[in-house]
Amino acid sequence: MQAQPTPNAQPQFPIQELEQIESAIQTSQRWIATLQGRRDVLTAELDRLTRPLPAAARAPQQSTIVPGLEFRGVMTKHWNYIDIHIDLLRRLWTEFPDKRETMAQAMGRYGATRAYVAKSHAELFPGQSATWAQPYSRPLVHSWYTSQAAA
Repeated sequence: MQAQPTPNAQPQFPIQELEQIESAIQTSQRWIATLQGRRDVLTAELDRLTRPLPAAARAPQQSTIVPGLEFRGVMTKHWNYIDIHIDLLRRLWTEFPDKRETMAQAMGRYGATRAYVAKSHAELFPGQSATWAQPYSRPLVHSWYTSQAAA
């Protein structure tokens, strides 16, 4: 009789596969650590670039409200509305000389008996004499007049 080899009762353990898995996990963990470090650097840079600028310290504004007109940052005190209106017209006529005719026509559309703004007293109050019109008008700018009751 011949001796028969006894089969190993335990199956072969895949030790090589286990070592490959362990190596892949360690490599992955190093790669994740590298990516996390890079993410931290990029996040810090993004925060620096998108951080709002500090608000400039401004002088406290006056809380007193006075009647008048503020035009282009310059405040002018007036105690009645007609003076505010005429001052605004004067500033518009000064700032936009090429638009004077257009502004005068636009204002004149709403006047039933007068033009509100005109180049002469006669145009300002049609049908009235210059002597009669002078007390009821004010000079706006050179060669332009407005009614005192233009508002």
